[in-house]
Amino acid sequence: LMSSSRSAPRSMVTVDRDPEAAYAPPGEDEEDPDGIDVMEGLSENPTLEELIEHLQIDTSVPDYDQEAHVFPDWFDQTPFKSKDFNVDEWVETMHSRGHTMEELQVQLDAYGKVVEGKLVEITARDFDKFLALSDELPEIEGVMKDWDTPLDKLIAQITAQRDGMQKELDEMEGALKEKKRLADERATLELMLETHNVVAKVERLLHEVGAGPAGKESAADPETPVDDSLGVADVLGDDDDPDDDDVPEGYVAEEDEDGLDALKPVFATDQASSAHVVDDRARVLERVASEMGRLRFLQNKGKKLPFVRSLAPRIDACEASLAAAAKKALEEALSAPAPRDGSRIEHCLRAHVAVNRAGDAEEAIGRVLVEPAVRRVVDSATAATSFPELLHACVAAAIASCELEVEASGDREFGMDAKMCVLANSVLAKVDEAVHAARPGEYGPGEPDRFIRNQKAAMAAIRGLEERTSSVANVTAFRESEAFAAYHKRWNLAAYFNVRMGEIAGEMTSFLDDFSLVRAVEGHSGGFALAATAATWKALERSWSDDVVCVHAADKFLRFAAQIVARYGSWVKMGADAVGTEPPAPVEQPAAPNDPDGQPRRVVPEHSWGCAATAEDLAAIRGDCEALSAKVLDSFVPGMSDTLRTAFGEPAADTARECMEEGVKELAVGPAADINGALMRIIGDRCVEQMKQMKGITATFRMTNKPLPTRHSHFVPGAVAPLKLFMEQTARKKILSAESATQVAMAVGEYVAGKYAEMASELVAGVKKTEASLNRLKDRRAAKDGGSAAGGGDGEKGPSDTDKICK
Repeated sequence: LMSSSRSAPRSMVTVDRDPEAAYAPPGEDEEDPDGIDVMEGLSENPTLEELIEHLQIDTSVPDYDQEAHVFPDWFDQTPFKSKDFNVDEWVETMHSRGHTMEELQVQLDAYGKVVEGKLVEITARDFDKFLALSDELPEIEGVMKDWDTPLDKLIAQITAQRDGMQKELDEMEGALKEKKRLADERATLELMLETHNVVAKVERLLHEVGAGPAGKESAADPETPVDDSLGVADVLGDDDDPDDDDVPEGYVAEEDEDGLDALKPVFATDQASSAHVVDDRARVLERVASEMGRLRFLQNKGKKLPFVRSLAPRIDACEASLAAAAKKALEEALSAPAPRDGSRIEHCLRAHVAVNRAGDAEEAIGRVLVEPAVRRVVDSATAATSFPELLHACVAAAIASCELEVEASGDREFGMDAKMCVLANSVLAKVDEAVHAARPGEYGPGEPDRFIRNQKAAMAAIRGLEERTSSVANVTAFRESEAFAAYHKRWNLAAYFNVRMGEIAGEMTSFLDDFSLVRAVEGHSGGFALAATAATWKALERSWSDDVVCVHAADKFLRFAAQIVARYGSWVKMGADAVGTEPPAPVEQPAAPNDPDGQPRRVVPEHSWGCAATAEDLAAIRGDCEALSAKVLDSFVPGMSDTLRTAFGEPAADTARECMEEGVKELAVGPAADINGALMRIIGDRCVEQMKQMKGITATFRMTNKPLPTRHSHFVPGAVAPLKLFMEQTARKKILSAESATQVAMAVGEYVAGKYAEMASELVAGVKKTEASLNRLKDRRAAKDGGSAAGGGDGEKGPSDTDKICK
């Protein structure tokens, strides 16, 4: 506001509308017509106080302590005052101590407000000193104008240099773009030339081996120029080019020879054997097939180029001709008299794989070698030949017929083990086709015994073929083949399981649905007392016997075994719940339409065996529950686990074992506990029936002169006689285990004790009520006769009748 002293001239305190007026030299244009004189109304030399009041300057110090911020102990303000303070190190230190950035921001904002408040406070307190500083300052406007000239020169120099550098940079970027464009065009041209070159060479070589594309002249025109200088590596770049990785596996690059000239066939004019000529022809076909793969790669890389697309018919014709030639060569090699040339067959198989025609090779092997061998075995079989014998003989004959081809197709070096599988698409496919045509009825699940026998023989054949695979990739190719899937579809395991489940469950259900309890036949009981339990155990054993279970449907058979245990538990629980109820009365049922006598019949409605069960029956069932649980855990589960462990490994066996153990646990917790409760009620009610003689105690001591009893009443020994008899019988017959017998005895004891307490309480309450009534009657009589109610005789001297009864 003031530039030289505490008393300023009016011309210096103005608000300029033109920003450049602020930089005008002193003494020039002091009176701006557009300026607003803010000093109007003041004296010539105003004081500081008058100036502040006139300009309405707020010199009050804001109260920053109204909402005082309390800094935490970890927020140390000392480092901020150091000259060597480094904000990055401070933030890193605070963060390493566990303080988040949000916490630091809150504290720093608060600290900034405190510092700002202190700065305002100091400025307001020493405002006179701040104004006095302006007296010692030089003329600011003049100094700044002296700086403008060199600064303008510096800005001009920097701008010129920047423009020059930007121009050079634009020129460099343009040159790089042009270089890239030229490189792309060159690569495209080289790709087109290379593709055309390879097509021409493949056609020439195919004609030279007598397998030229249809419509082409015999033997490519020798005058046709063919550029042999270009190779695939020239198009794709040098060894450091990352695009080299795009060359697919299996393409053979002859780096030590000049392109396809190395593929020219050498006919054995001077050789000793024509077989050598044929082998050379197979080798040439393999090499041409590898180049055909390279050609397909180049075609795919240049698929957007019109020129490359125009070569597609020629490329397709070359591939078709090569495939036909390779197939013919393979069939000739397969049809050659023994011993067949292994090297020749290997070359033909590799040629098929190189042009992605492995299926043609597998079909040829199956048709030329496997099918005749299998047909001879099938034709020689008789009606007495079983399905497993026929299948085993067919598989053995098929493998023997093409063992050389199986070994060649499993070659890992050329990746053939993953691209073709003779064992599946040649051997298995032809064997399955021939055997199914000869014995179609052997696959039906209508006869489950024959079905499972044949199915296991079929799976054994599969395992035998898998053992002949050469690698994991070969096993994967075998299992993913269409022949493998079709072979498994012939065996309807779902229908077989339904047949077996109905067969096994039907026999068990016939016992569980019976209204009465049938004792097990001696010698066929399996250690069980009841026929229903024996039938349940027999169903469990049979469901996982070797002649029934199918490991390929193990999940279904495991679920069936768990359902058998659960069904038995439901049968036990329903019977236990029905103990003590009356069976339904017979009802009259109308005669059936085909009934000969046409008379209605009286039929007992369905009901549970528990309606007529005795304590002995319940004990037998309780013992059977224990025996069945023990046999499931000790005998059934280990055998089942071994079967699953062999087929699927340890995790599957553990899961199945846990499933069955859970079912046995549910049987012990639920149904077995219900049987204990039913036993407690039956035996306890028998004991309570004996205790009803307790009512005779009142008649014995009422209005008599008998002394206090010195021994228990006569009915006491009979109160626990039913429990004692039950325990002796079960122990003699070994029906219950010691633990179960103890549980039943304790439950019955608690039940009888509770009933005894109720009956004794009722008896004593009745006796005391009667005695009180008699005493009141005596008192009224004594009062009526004028005598004393306390006059008592000899009877009053001893214990009362109530005391005797309670005693």
